[in-house]
Amino acid sequence: MCFTADITKIYRQINVHQQDRDLQRILWRYSSDETTQEYNLTTVTYGTSSAPYLTTRCLKKRADDNKCQHPRAAHILSNDFYVDDLLSGTSTIEDAINVEQEISTLLQIAGFTLRKWALNHSTFLDTCQRELQETQRTLSLDNED
Repeated sequence: MCFTADITKIYRQINVHQQDRDLQRILWRYSSDETTQEYNLTTVTYGTSSAPYLTTRCLKKRADDNKCQHPRAAHILSNDFYVDDLLSGTSTIEDAINVEQEISTLLQIAGFTLRKWALNHSTFLDTCQRELQETQRTLSLDNED
């Protein structure tokens, strides 16, 4: 069984350390007649060169902190994510369901929600909440793929 998922709005969930927020300062005004307003971004900003690293580092830290209590989920967090995208697999549908529940719980505690779940078996999707499923419900793979 292979499956895929995506962490919802991950960049908005990761706070930047207080002393580093000055490095994400934005000066803004709606027109040249107005005074300039200052804003400091408090979360990881999509499009910056450090964003993918910070995201990956947060997932690795989550895995390291939980490798004793949840060794399987920790292994998947460390090895089966590309930034915020999960691509993994198991031998059986029962294992896939258990992995989905364990990873979802582990990430949800940190404020991350996995969505856009897709799998090459429809039984798996019956266990996921409908709003967390990918619109293309199953993956179709043949020998040529």
